[in-house]
Amino acid sequence: MVEGMIATSSRMIWAFAREGGLPFSKYLSRVDEKTRLPIWAIGVTTVISLLLALINIGSTVGFTAFISLVVAGYYSSFLLAASVMLHKRLTVPASQIPWGWFKLGRFGVPITVLSIAFTIIGGIFSFFPSTVDPTPETMNYCVLVYGSALLFSAVFWLLYGRKTYTGPIMETDA
Repeated sequence: MVEGMIATSSRMIWAFAREGGLPFSKYLSRVDEKTRLPIWAIGVTTVISLLLALINIGSTVGFTAFISLVVAGYYSSFLLAASVMLHKRLTVPASQIPWGWFKLGRFGVPITVLSIAFTIIGGIFSFFPSTVDPTPETMNYCVLVYGSALLFSAVFWLLYGRKTYTGPIMETDA
């Protein structure tokens, strides 16, 4: 299971670095000629995974804050995707939307609205501390880390990413 997660996340790092979307993309996008593996991306993924595993040893509160951060990230990514889909459903005729194999039909918009509402509520609660009267030691500082990540991402995009990131590279067999 761990190997699968490392393989998946390292491939995602490699793919995004290949497109110039990450710091140190020059190194993270390299593929070893002998093994044909993204060794740098695998190494970075492994080191990050090991460091994150140490959080629980040092502090249960830190681990809880990290889990809250992951939940907030999942909620945020779903909220973005669901909002884009809702906007498309409300502004584009259904006949012009390229549907996949699954379609909710007329129930799609209400279900998407409810899922967005639930996601917003869940996202807000993911930032709450785990105790009723938190002390500085038990406070959930997830919101600080989340906000810092958003700020870093915005600054990185403005200063570097928008100049180098060109979008997904489509690879096809010729």
